[in-house]
Order: sequence, then structure tokens, then C-alpha cells
Amino acid sequence: MTRITFPEDDGPQFELLPEGIYRAQIWAIDERLGEQSQQPYMAFDFRIEQSPRHLFDNFSLQPQALWRLKRLFETLGLPSKGTLDIDWDNEVVGLRVQLVVEHKESRGKMREAIVEYRNPSQTGLDEFGEVPF
Repeated sequence: MTRITFPEDDGPQFELLPEGIYRAQIWAIDERLGEQSQQPYMAFDFRIEQSPRHLFDNFSLQPQALWRLKRLFETLGLPSKGTLDIDWDNEVVGLRVQLVVEHKESRGKMREAIVEYRNPSQTGLDEFGEVPF
């Protein structure tokens, strides 16, 4: 038997990252199934560089939605034509990307949303947001 006493607060609360462009590294990728659809998708975890913060995005593996993953692969300089066998941990995890972040409402709360991916070698590095830590 295990006794657990839960804290009275809801744990650490994070302020929203300011809207802007952030350098990030692909930290982890997991293949998952949608709760209702039971269809596979890839769950990406992006770590904001020089910050403890992470942002997340999902990429459906359904044919009608693969255009999003294709655009990300093109941005990262990865192959994006034909049929590919991908070793996510060795070919994609660890790559760097620029994230364009905006605030959007989801389930009654404002949250960060990645609205665009950019190649990290693009110019305009002075546009990066400062992480408030």
C-alpha cells in the first residue's frame, strides 16, 4: 500500500511565452494513437534553447494531413518525397528549428501555439523572443 498526500496547489504555473520567434531543438518524438480516432500521430517535444521551457506539437500520419509533416521535413532539410523509413531518434531528434509562437485559446485557456516552423539558418535572428526566466 502506498500513502500519498497531494499538495494543496496545482503545481508550478508557467507564464505564457511571449509571442515571437524562438530557437528550439527537437527534444523527443513519440508515436501515439488518438484517443477517439485511434489513428497514429507523432508527438513532438521542442525544447526552447537556453530555457527550461518546452513546447509541443502533433503531426497526424493520416494521408490527408501529412502535408504538415512534409513542410516540417522540408524546413529541416530532411527528405520529403516518396516513401521513407524514418529512425526518429537518430534522424530527427536533436535537430534545431525556429518556432513562430502565438497565443491561442484552447479548452478555455490561453496557450502557446506553434504556428510556423522556420529553418534555423534563416536571417532575422535578432527577432527572437527573450525567454522570461
